[in-house]
Amino acid sequence: TNVGNVITGQDPPWRTDLYRGGPRFGNLKSGLGLMIALQNPAAVRTVTVRTTNPGVSLQIRTSPSADASFDSTVPVAAMTVGQPTTTVTVEQPRQSPYILVWLTELPQSGRGYQGVISQISMTT
Repeated sequence: TNVGNVITGQDPPWRTDLYRGGPRFGNLKSGLGLMIALQNPAAVRTVTVRTTNPGVSLQIRTSPSADASFDSTVPVAAMTVGQPTTTVTVEQPRQSPYILVWLTELPQSGRGYQGVISQISMTT
């Protein structure tokens, strides 16, 4: 659970389930997302992700609503979180009320694959 800690950066970090069979969610699904509501619609320019388990690949997507279908979200950046703190620049920021952080590939963790997100922060 701990999903609120993704915003505050408090311990413990948020974790995906542990998947076996491959880094793409054990070949069970195409990804997993965290929907973040912005205080006001904004054009996000950078996204910084902190983790204790580098290697997760993700997309930054704008979303028109909290319950939007995946097909109505728009990818604006992609990154592999290769360090404990990694920042990506959104080359063409788009005004949006929500940002979807869509995890697409997980790093190895013990006997499987698991994503760990300590904090996500953004600048506009």
